[in-house]
Amino acid sequence: METARKHKLMIRWSLMTAGVIAIFWTIWYLVVGNVPVVTSVGANHLCFGISRWWDILIGPIWSVTLI
Repeated sequence: METARKHKLMIRWSLMTAGVIAIFWTIWYLVVGNVPVVTSVGANHLCFGISRWWDILIGPIWSVTLI
């Protein structure tokens, strides 16, 4: 695949992924009143909580990795 086209795809999918995730968690926040916090990953318990708002940054990283 051509490099310029690949970069364009990565940018588009990253922005779209971030936008969709942001809209989802914003609607969730408006309906429920709070966004969940993750305190364990699988069987591993974390000593701190991670807000699901971080999904907005992590989602585009996954989309770029997949492209």
